[in-house]
Amino acid sequence: TLSPDEIRGFVKERGVKVVAATVGQDEHSVGLREILDIKHGGIEGFGIECHYLGTSCPVEKLVNAAIEVGADAILISTIITHADVHRMNMRKLADLCVEKGIRDKVLLVAGGTQVTWDIAVESGMDAGFGRGTRGIDVASFLVRKLREKEAGAGTGSGPGAGARARAGAGAGAGEGEGAGARARAGGGTGTGADAGSEPGAEAAR
Repeated sequence: TLSPDEIRGFVKERGVKVVAATVGQDEHSVGLREILDIKHGGIEGFGIECHYLGTSCPVEKLVNAAIEVGADAILISTIITHADVHRMNMRKLADLCVEKGIRDKVLLVAGGTQVTWDIAVESGMDAGFGRGTRGIDVASFLVRKLREKEAGAGTGSGPGAGARARAGAGAGAGEGEGAGARARAGGGTGTGADAGSEPGAEAAR
């Protein structure tokens, strides 16, 4: 995890914009708001410009908003379902970004109480975070990946995107579940099982 000063310095110099929403037929908002809101120690506190589109947001609306504001990242919250709706929503988001020609321009981050790094990456995301994640963990990931992209270390799209994202988050490519575990562990202290403070996460109460 990067230091708060390092994150703020990058954001102040470059400017970072995200659009965020809970997708699918999901009305949960607590977890995602805690990741975004400055009062919860969210990413707004680092100067990141957040455009929150609410709950039960259609994927198309998110992508159109990202295009309109010139977003650097799209953050989604999703609950895990037996019908694999969460995978379909993530895949639909990734595919639509490709279709609209912005996949190489935006980072895609999914979160939820049961989201793992592997589930997210397998579904076309750049990152996935689960329970216990804090705003600083998401902000660190965004800054690292944006630095990497600007340095020409990878576009964040294509077959290698998941591996690059995993490496950018401080875990070796292909380490699978361990990467998500470390991301969660990084969120570590004081959030508690019911905090719901995961990126895009839902306190599925």
